[in-house]
Amino acid sequence: MKSIITVLTFLFLTQIGFSTTEDFAKLDNFFKILEENDRFLGSVAVARNGKIIYSKAIGYADIATKQANTKDTKFRIGSITKTFTATLVMKAVEMNKISLEETIDTYFPRIENAEKITVRHLLNHRSGIKTFTDRDYFSWHTQAILASDLLDKIISKGIEFEPNAKFSYSNSNYVLLTFLLEAIFEQSYPELLHQYITEPLNLTNTHYGKKIDPSQNEARSYRMKTDWTLQKEDDMSIPLGAGGIVSTPSDLCRFATALFGGQLITANSLKQMKPLDEATYGFALEDQKMGEHEGLGHGGDIDAFTATFAYFEDSNLSFALTCNGANYGKYNIANAVLNEVLGKPYELPNFDVVELDSTELDQYLGVYTSDQLPIDLTISKEGDQLFGQGEGQPNFKLAAKGDYVFTNDEIGLTITFMPEEGKMTFEQGGAQFEMTKKVEEASNENLDQYLGVYTSDELPIDLTISKEGDQLIGQGEGQPNFKLTAKGDHVFTNDEIGLTITFMPEEGKMSFEQGGASFEMKIKEQ
Repeated sequence: MKSIITVLTFLFLTQIGFSTTEDFAKLDNFFKILEENDRFLGSVAVARNGKIIYSKAIGYADIATKQANTKDTKFRIGSITKTFTATLVMKAVEMNKISLEETIDTYFPRIENAEKITVRHLLNHRSGIKTFTDRDYFSWHTQAILASDLLDKIISKGIEFEPNAKFSYSNSNYVLLTFLLEAIFEQSYPELLHQYITEPLNLTNTHYGKKIDPSQNEARSYRMKTDWTLQKEDDMSIPLGAGGIVSTPSDLCRFATALFGGQLITANSLKQMKPLDEATYGFALEDQKMGEHEGLGHGGDIDAFTATFAYFEDSNLSFALTCNGANYGKYNIANAVLNEVLGKPYELPNFDVVELDSTELDQYLGVYTSDQLPIDLTISKEGDQLFGQGEGQPNFKLAAKGDYVFTNDEIGLTITFMPEEGKMTFEQGGAQFEMTKKVEEASNENLDQYLGVYTSDELPIDLTISKEGDQLIGQGEGQPNFKLTAKGDHVFTNDEIGLTITFMPEEGKMSFEQGGASFEMKIKEQ
């Protein structure tokens, strides 16, 4: 999603981390390398027995004014908010204001299956209610919305399955929990957050977010394109208890220590929040495996912010990371910090790359599949740059490291190709899979489902998809036509012009991706 090789001409200012009696020189060097290569804007903290033993902030909170991130800079934390919300729900249960088995029809009678959906189902994402943060969301996410209209949007999405039939992550669940909490307490969500969590724990840098204000030591968020590019803000009338809190790593560490230490809710309530049996997700607490380290916590993404926190009960360690610009994987950072604190080895970042020409990349191109993964991975190229792309996901750059090895440090991914065998190994987040290149032929008959004229308000011209025999052809108005090569599962590419088209024939749509831009196009009615 972001450039891997580009290095900006300026260096980020660093706020020096602090420690107690421990020497974190190697970890300081780790962050220095990230800083010098413009890989990370953000902050981290780690606490042992509730005491912060290391923190570090690098980069800018506001690039335009050169305002540096500090350990007290506040970041939007996205879905980590859900853990705060779940804690408030368990507090309400302890106060006998609500039961986990209570159905939600009293509060939301217009929601389909409301008489069968329980508070528990909302908490563990087993309600069947579809998320409102779908493709349409990005057409209105920067606009203020009334609570009643937000509820209408959730209701309009309908249901995906019967309650408790399966797990499906949905932001709708935690917005509904926000409305429920406000109804039973007769207080606003920010007031509840302050009264029951931030004030008792003295979390002075944690509150419900508003429009970002750097003068209040709040960070803006950026994506790396050819430069750090400022991103639009979600309006804070939308995410509520699903993603609206701002905080710092130090405050998140204190929150984690308090939650797992019995300062906020009882041990029995905490036990119910944890994943049960073979599940990996409980009540906004999910398994956090970082290398050899296994804990519980949650991640979050909003705008271009990304965040994560985890608590490791066996060592009484809490870790948190907040980021307002990433060109390096947060998993890699978390792993380095935890290994440092626990005295285990880890490697310093290495951003050296091997230059390959376009023809050398051809041996890697294709669609790779594995029975162990739910989606296929397409490997394509644009000029001398190799790209990877999972089905329905943005593409990402792959940097050559030599000996058939490619990486994307931002998402912590390493791919090792075996071109003679038509295979690759895919390593990410401590997991490793072998994938095999698919061999597919597009038939004349199945090409018919893609044919037509596609249009988009974001593009000045329409795109006609036609065929010649078994060959799919694309052509913009007044432009030469070009061939499209099938890569599998409705995905077609033209590597010469760096184009990827993913068709959605049942919806009469396609996604059109070229040069880092992505557009959705709809087929025109004839």
